[in-house]
Amino acid sequence: MRKFPFTLFLLLIIGSVSIAAEIPFHDIQESMLDRFGFAVTDLARFEWYRLISSALITESPRGFFQALILVAIGVGGLEWKLGTWKAFFGFWAIHLITLLIMSALIALPISDVLWNRNALLIDRDVGPSAGYFGCFAVFLSLFSGYWRWLNLLLFVGLIFVFGFSMVYPDDNAAVLSADFAHVIAYSLGLALARRLRKI
Repeated sequence: MRKFPFTLFLLLIIGSVSIAAEIPFHDIQESMLDRFGFAVTDLARFEWYRLISSALITESPRGFFQALILVAIGVGGLEWKLGTWKAFFGFWAIHLITLLIMSALIALPISDVLWNRNALLIDRDVGPSAGYFGCFAVFLSLFSGYWRWLNLLLFVGLIFVFGFSMVYPDDNAAVLSADFAHVIAYSLGLALARRLRKI
């Protein structure tokens, strides 16, 4: 347990907040989404705390259990290989930069060509997936051989899922924004891997 303080703390927070909101039993209620969620327009209202709060709760029972497993593997694996502070930095840096990049791209007027920009600007989303996908990319990058190919395969898979979401959009804009965030986060994880090893 001493080797994984950040991972265990993150799991405890996500688990506690999500269980308090009854996420393991049903999808997140609108009131909890409004309290914790993040949307691009929140930046204009200076509600920057949502960049953090959105990572501390999940949106559905499936998302809840997926988050617990992938935080344990991705963040825990990174903490095991590189230490607590690099895992902490990796998770939060990737999570925050992903949301900021995604917000900037969605805010561009030209983005109307690609998706329903108005819906993406106001739809709130929650979950730690950007952070744990990014950490997972860093973690797999620390290995060689077969693991490098697995890393590339997962990245291509995320791009495929995002492309599918664009071609066959869901009524819920949060689904498209989440798939977009996963591609950005994994890209950041791949780019950050070498630097984290050198710090």
